Amino acid sequence: MIKNKLKVSHILYSSLGGASNVVFSLVDNNKHKFYDENLIFTGPNFLKDFKEKVKSVNVKYKFIKTFKFFQFLSWLHLV
Repeated sequence: MIKNKLKVSHILYSSLGGASNVVFSLVDNNKHKFYDENLIFTGPNFLKDFKEKVKSVNVKYKFIKTFKFFQFLSWLHLV
């Protein structure tokens, strides 16, 4: 058993892109829980597909809604 686990946060755009496929395959392959993972979704909306995938892999996640020209204000939720 590992006492001090690494913490990994993946930042994903929540609407389009193939990066989510890579991240979910990494999450699926972490079966021995060598590190704690968090997913941070950002974008104008949060798709149902991502909600279902996150629930199926049982990972902590957060959605940060961004607005055009005001993305920097949305990141204050993480602090």
